[in-house]
Amino acid sequence: MYQHAHCTVYPYISATQSGVLSLSFYFQTPTLTSDVPFFKKIIATSGVGMLFKNGNYNDLKSKLSQVCQSDMKAMTENGKKYYDTHYEGSVIRKKLIEIYNEL
Repeated sequence: MYQHAHCTVYPYISATQSGVLSLSFYFQTPTLTSDVPFFKKIIATSGVGMLFKNGNYNDLKSKLSQVCQSDMKAMTENGKKYYDTHYEGSVIRKKLIEIYNEL
């Protein structure tokens, strides 16, 4: 599904350590996410998707239309880069070793 989707929509009202973004990034599927702080922190700085105002259905509708009419190549490339630098197995392993070495 992710490979054939134009984008993934995450209309969350709150989020903390959600793994759903990593799925979209792995499959290089741009995201349209609500602007809850956790998503906003990642999406706004990485260029992997677009944000809409949480709970604002008109903004969601407008941004979805914008996504469907846009060239998403840059977002898919940014998603791949973000995945490789944050979620790839060797990166996670390295971070865990650093954490355990601090203990």
